[in-house]
Amino acid sequence: MNAQLEELLSILQQETELHEKLLQLLQEEAEGFGNLSASKMLKLQSLKLQQTRLIAKLETRRIAVVDGMSGDFEETSDSLTLSSIIRQVSQEWATPLQAYFDRLKELIAEKRWLYCFYVKNIVLVFFFDLVHCFLFRTNNENRKRISSRKIWEVQFDRA
Repeated sequence: MNAQLEELLSILQQETELHEKLLQLLQEEAEGFGNLSASKMLKLQSLKLQQTRLIAKLETRRIAVVDGMSGDFEETSDSLTLSSIIRQVSQEWATPLQAYFDRLKELIAEKRWLYCFYVKNIVLVFFFDLVHCFLFRTNNENRKRISSRKIWEVQFDRA
């Protein structure tokens, strides 16, 4: 069982590192909204996709390791979770497992918040652009458009 716990700990450590990198990419994307070139945005999208795929592979491995440990615990593989493993192992294993598990939950919550904030502001930018187009729909000489970047800065400053 120690080998499986070591593998589980290693997977959680790697997942934490990948989630931290993904969060950095999301923050870079959010901070650069309206300022980044199309090529930089594509590069960020590619890097985010790569990180997500690596996380998914590790998560599949983690699930397989947990399923493989079901014989060592009083629960079936369907009901065995990381939390139940942490409750049943010695303190030597429980402490680092719980630390990585808590950090993963924090990172996922941060990514959710950042994603919601980012999407909300994108929607606001397009809404204000649309409203602006309707309000200032005169001839082409008098037509003034507010740039997405300017609206983003206003929304970002208010948050």
